[in-house]
Amino acid sequence: MTKSDRQIMQWVEETPFVGTHEHLNEESQRISSVLGSGSQTYADWTYLFNHYVSTDLLVAGMPAADLQSFLGSDLSSDAKYRLVAPHWDRIRHTDYAQAVRHSLRGLYGEDDLTAESVPRIAAKYRETVQAGFYAAVLRRANVEVSQVNSLQRIFMKPSSRRYSHRISAFSNFAAAVLLIFFHVEAETGKRAATLEEWLDIIDFYFATYGPGAVSVKCQIAYSRALDFHPVTRAQASRFISASRRPARTPAWF
Repeated sequence: MTKSDRQIMQWVEETPFVGTHEHLNEESQRISSVLGSGSQTYADWTYLFNHYVSTDLLVAGMPAADLQSFLGSDLSSDAKYRLVAPHWDRIRHTDYAQAVRHSLRGLYGEDDLTAESVPRIAAKYRETVQAGFYAAVLRRANVEVSQVNSLQRIFMKPSSRRYSHRISAFSNFAAAVLLIFFHVEAETGKRAATLEEWLDIIDFYFATYGPGAVSVKCQIAYSRALDFHPVTRAQASRFISASRRPARTPAWF
C-alpha cells in the first residue's frame, strides 16, 4: 500500500456518514433473542450472514435446507461452521462476504471465519448484544444517523435516538390492499371501510410518527410501475369499497 493509499484510507475512515436506507430490527428484539426470550432469528453470530451474503452461499452451491439450518437456532456453532465452511471458502472474496469479514474484524477482532475463530465470534456476539449496542456500533462505524425503514411494522419508532426513523408509508397499498388493511387494524385497532376512514388513518400515522420521521418512502415499484395517473375522489372511493376487507381477520394472518 502506497503512502497515498494510506492517506485516502485514513480520510475515508475519518469521514462521518449517514445511512439513508437501513432495515435494522429493534434493538430490544435482538437482545431478547440472545437471552432466549424472543424470536431466535437473531440469536447468534449467523445473523451476520442474513440477507445478501446468504444468496452468495446459495450460488456457491450450499443447499437451501443447509442454509436454513445454518441460519436457524437448532445447531451448535461448530455444527453450523461445518455446514458453511466449504461454501464460505468459495465466496469469502465477494463484496458481501468481505463486508462480513470487515464486521468480524471491527466488532470481534477476528480476521476471518475459521474453525478456531467461530467459538470466539459466538461468545463475542453474545457479549456485544446488550442495551445500547446499536448506538455503540454506529458510533464505532462513524455513522452519524441511520434512517430506518422498518420491515416489521408499517411504522416503528426506534428506541435509540442515535438512529432516526424513516416512514415506509403504505408501501404495499396497491399490491395487497387487503393485507395492508389487516396490518393497519393489528397496529391501530382502526378499520377502514371507506375512503374517508382510510384518509383518517393516514392522518393518524402522520400525526403519530411524523414529528420523529425524516422522510416518507414509497417502495411500491416492487409490485407495479410508478405511472401514477390523476384519480378522482369518487374513483378512489369505489376502489376502497371494492377492496374492503372482510369483517374478520383470516386465521392465516
